[in-house]
Amino acid sequence: MQREIEPYSFGKRAKSYARHAGVQQRIAARLLQECAPQCCARMVDLGCGQGSVLNALPFFEIHVGEFIGVDRALEMLQEHPRACARVDRVRLICQDFETWETLPCSLLVSASALQWARDLDALCAKLARACTHIALAIHTRASLQEVHAFLGTNSPLRGCEEVLDILKARFEGFEKRLWVERFQQSFDGRAPFLAQLKYAGLLGGGLDFKRAKALRFQAPYESLSYEVVFLVGHLQKGLA
Repeated sequence: MQREIEPYSFGKRAKSYARHAGVQQRIAARLLQECAPQCCARMVDLGCGQGSVLNALPFFEIHVGEFIGVDRALEMLQEHPRACARVDRVRLICQDFETWETLPCSLLVSASALQWARDLDALCAKLARACTHIALAIHTRASLQEVHAFLGTNSPLRGCEEVLDILKARFEGFEKRLWVERFQQSFDGRAPFLAQLKYAGLLGGGLDFKRAKALRFQAPYESLSYEVVFLVGHLQKGLA
């Protein structure tokens, strides 16, 4: 089902994003941990950003012939590394991953990006036809639930059950593992808490003046939580 989800624009804050991408880096590492070890001729990273997935590869026994990173924000790609240990070639493409004609690949990865897909169902159907191994991490609407509860707002993201149902249906031909994990992030002051919300992008669109003021001066700032659906699998024998 297609949803009216407005993707957060990371481009104008690309140079500051890396300082506040700790959770995204943890999620990328958790995803790759489930993929290792392996060798793949071509690896595609959808919503690659500044390179959380590529930067994590040296810590896992994953050898890649060609790494293709796709992201719609040129400013993020300009911060992405162009080389990496155990990767023969890095190629970056500036395009919306929903409209990009996905190239056939040995391993397709997306960490903390597909929650912004307007039509996740159609996108996953396309991805299932393009790869032999898949590794996805998708945030649900339970991410930042403390902030939404305080503000009285609704998350722009899909619920956990909806995401799980789409992944089960579209990757039916894959031997797969599906699971849900929660991540916690603690803060020792209001400034880093607000900076995380500003640069992480999961909160959604702009707030009205009243809510923005309440968030800045009154919201509890000790911690944030994130809920992520993980899928790791490979195409069943006889279907490749």
